Amino acid sequence: MFQMHGGKTQSRMTEKCNKFKESYYSFFNKHKTHAFVKNMITAGIPFFMGGIVGARATSALTLSPAAVSIGSITGQYLLGTPAFGSLHYLDNKEIYRDKDGIKWKLLATDIAKLTFALGVLDGAYLAARPVLVYQFLKNGVDPVAASVYADSITFPIYWALAVPVAKSIGVLK
Repeated sequence: MFQMHGGKTQSRMTEKCNKFKESYYSFFNKHKTHAFVKNMITAGIPFFMGGIVGARATSALTLSPAAVSIGSITGQYLLGTPAFGSLHYLDNKEIYRDKDGIKWKLLATDIAKLTFALGVLDGAYLAARPVLVYQFLKNGVDPVAASVYADSITFPIYWALAVPVAKSIGVLK
């Protein structure tokens, strides 16, 4: 422990953690595109896991490749969408909050804009991913592996296109 100005005592580790936290949030508040990409990658983990869980759960009920494809994509959206929305809000609190609380109208408007704009990408994703999973399954690939392989192909394309789309609608400046 060491003595801080004003008579307060604080550990060096706590001071370093607070300094890192300030620089981390400062960087992402200045660079919204980086924050958006960070959120997509971070939320990609629940999306990825949701696909695996959905594929495994559906394959336990049926061996139909079409049903497993649908179960896999449903699992992704059930886990990944709330994760991304929460991260987007947390990184943009200064935009969506004021002294009176949360600016629900602005938050709803931005989410609607993101949903609409990314909906075009989601449409392509929803068309391509289940087809890939289905094809992998028809070729004898394990349901979990089929989900992982399809994500390995579709996620990078989705992520590469999401930033320009978000910038074009004004959510990222």
